Amino acid sequence: HGLRWGPNNVVSSGCRDGSVALWDPTAKTNMILGGGHDGDADPTGRWVRCTAWSPDGSLLASGGPRRVCVWTAEGELTCSLNLASATSIAENEEDPEPYYILGICWVDETTLAIGGGSHDVAVWKLEDSSLRFSLACHDHEDSIRCLAACNGRLASGSDDCTVRVWDATPAQSDIITRGFGAAVTCVCWSPDGALLAAGSADSSVRVARAEAGRQFGAVAWVWRGNAEKVTAGGASLYF
Repeated sequence: HGLRWGPNNVVSSGCRDGSVALWDPTAKTNMILGGGHDGDADPTGRWVRCTAWSPDGSLLASGGPRRVCVWTAEGELTCSLNLASATSIAENEEDPEPYYILGICWVDETTLAIGGGSHDVAVWKLEDSSLRFSLACHDHEDSIRCLAACNGRLASGSDDCTVRVWDATPAQSDIITRGFGAAVTCVCWSPDGALLAAGSADSSVRVARAEAGRQFGAVAWVWRGNAEKVTAGGASLYF
């Protein structure tokens, strides 16, 4: 889960046993990072479902049940945050299963956005060792599957079949589209922040174009496949 390219062509991935792996395809070696998610077991295991490298490549974040861990590029655990104890938003009262972190992304070198089984986006400033705030509680109506950041804006995709764009401050979000027929599993920004692409389990990819400053207009382009679903685990989107 959560394959991501890091510095020096190292690949990070999450594992079901709660570990994080760093793979070097050139040297054909791997390093297993353990201990960060060991206390977060549930009946399905300790899956680490997402990883994300900081913009400068010096830190790696990993998300599992209830907890986000931050590692150095060399594999040393620097800090972690248990969302269940840090804030009440980590508990979805309608779902007895532990709060799973399904999507994480770096807003800047010291700030992480976190989404999952709750309907909220949590923002963690690492230097504060606590959550800064939750973005617009329950704007999404189901679990948040994926996050992407660009120029101070966050995009989130959810099981409620919508994509939302947020400023990285406690504010209401803008709905980009309700046109998906299934969960939105991956989102990504173009390098200049002018376009936002989103992929869904309904086998479609939609691209929205920015208009009039920071506002987004209607979906500009739709591609619909006919064979396999577009998923964050199997076919992430990249510009």
